Amino acid sequence: MKLTLLITLLSCLFTYYANAQGQASVYFCRTGGTDGVYEIRTHSASIGMSVPGTYLTFKAEPGTHTFKAQIAGMENSITMELREGQNYFVETVVKFKQEKRVPSFREFSSLKEARTALNRMEKGLGEKLLSEIYSAAPQDDPAIVYFYRNGDSSVDIPFEIKTDSASVGVSVPKTYITYTNKPGTEVFKAQIAGSERSKTIDLKAGLTYFIRCYTFEEGGARYPGFQQVGKEKARQDLNRIEATLGTKLVKEELIETNIEEAKRITSQPDGTQFGVKGGLNLSIFSASINSDASMKPGFHLGLYMRTKISNKFWFRPEVYFSGQGQKDNYVTFNGSAMGTTTTSVNYINVPLLFEAGGKFKLHFGPQFGFLLSAKEKGTIDGDAVDDDLKDIMKKSDVSLAFGLGFDPAKNVNLGVRYNLGLTQIFDVPDGIDFPKVSNRVFHFYVAFSLTK
Repeated sequence: MKLTLLITLLSCLFTYYANAQGQASVYFCRTGGTDGVYEIRTHSASIGMSVPGTYLTFKAEPGTHTFKAQIAGMENSITMELREGQNYFVETVVKFKQEKRVPSFREFSSLKEARTALNRMEKGLGEKLLSEIYSAAPQDDPAIVYFYRNGDSSVDIPFEIKTDSASVGVSVPKTYITYTNKPGTEVFKAQIAGSERSKTIDLKAGLTYFIRCYTFEEGGARYPGFQQVGKEKARQDLNRIEATLGTKLVKEELIETNIEEAKRITSQPDGTQFGVKGGLNLSIFSASINSDASMKPGFHLGLYMRTKISNKFWFRPEVYFSGQGQKDNYVTFNGSAMGTTTTSVNYINVPLLFEAGGKFKLHFGPQFGFLLSAKEKGTIDGDAVDDDLKDIMKKSDVSLAFGLGFDPAKNVNLGVRYNLGLTQIFDVPDGIDFPKVSNRVFHFYVAFSLTK
């Protein structure tokens, strides 16, 4: 009895899992507005009510599905070809036609557009939902390679494409071949009358690749050729083989890349971030008097804010404690060592930076420093040096900061900058012959966002 019950339970779980794996998911997103609610239906069932600021989830078997809605007799619909295991995002809105309200459907063109729409409904909802959907996606999905051939069948010679272990098919003008395999490095080969060429591709899970096949002459011999092309070039070429063929295959390729795109866009910050940062300084002054100067290591620690101006442009103000200065080795005129000192100058720095780029970002902008303390300690000619320099230094500093940042994850960013001091840091009385001394700092940091 217990064994029968266990087998039945396992069978149910297996059936549920198999069905869930084979289904497609459609997310109907209603970003806002006060234009009423309406019911979304298939031909056989109700999906739910489309309410401003909410979304509906519908799971279905692969195939062609038509979704309908109506307001006071004004009906509209969208027909979608759903593929196994794929996710689709549809915006539901209300439009006006002849002064009457009509429900409307529009499939989002990218996951990034869907994320932005979901974030308008609830802050962080886009990242949360996409992460939940795609974190459970299988990572061993096969890769797909399309080998296609334009050309003229009267002059182009067919050739067989092979891997190390199997035949992919014969490349013939005006046709294409589909090759599916698990992720990994694959070498594709072909030859014409003993003249061989090959193409190596690093296949990644769930991605699609387009390879244009052709023939060419070299040294009196005819060779097969392979060229990996982008989706737009492939779409145009394939449409010349058969009308809409390229449009169909490239659309499928865009669907296949959803997992990779979701990983990419959910790893990028959206909106405004607040966080902490810290790291290493290597600092020196622009000029020294009677000494051989070297860089002094120090640290910095503080806070930052990051707010998006446009898709690839950010404003990043910061405030942080910064330990700077330099080391000095004093020598006599004949080169004998006299002693060493370390000058420690501590600031509160406030850079007002702009970031430009994507995962890698350029940093640039002004920085304003406010002096906290300044001391020189060490030994010269056997005498101890312990001087407070704050009274002979200016209380503020202006620098130009520029460098490069990198976002390895959504809530982590790191980088390196160079802070080029623009002003004299010593308070030199008029009429005194004294060189201009400015700060020079290499600034290495790691930052963590506290914004979810």
